[in-house]
Formats: sequence, C-alpha cells, structure tokens
Amino acid sequence: MTDHYQLLGVDANCTFKELKKAYYRRAKECHPDRFNNSLVKTEEFKLLVAAFDVLSDPEKRRKYDLERSPEAEYIPPSRRENSV
Repeated sequence: MTDHYQLLGVDANCTFKELKKAYYRRAKECHPDRFNNSLVKTEEFKLLVAAFDVLSDPEKRRKYDLERSPEAEYIPPSRRENSV
C-alpha cells in the first residue's frame, strides 16, 4: 500500500492549504498529458488523485490516519489549520 502522505510529499500534520499546494505541484510533475499519455504516468496520476481524495476529506483522512497508525494522535482539521 502506498502511503498517501509520502506520495504527496507532505507531513501527516499538514494543513489543507499545504496539502492542496503539494497536490498541484505533484500533479504537474506526473500529469499524463505532459508525457504523451504514458501508462506509467497515468497510473501514477491516478494514485495521486486517490491520495488527495482521501486526505482532502476530513472524515476519510481521519479513517486513513487511524488505519495507518492506530496509536497516533488524531488532530482535527480545525486544529491543523491553526498549527503552523
């Protein structure tokens, strides 16, 4: 299983703003249209989109974080936005 945070190149406590910025940066690096619709880049892009889908939704992110590391402290999105 690919770690969504590593795929996007962000820390597990990142804010939505940081997550979004990392997603757009990575999307530019692997968008299939930039690589003649390469199958490898298409698959990489699909993984990237799936990771962003999970991490950008507070409830999906909470579930993912708990599955990833059950003993980790969950930081609600409202507290993430304020911690920098």
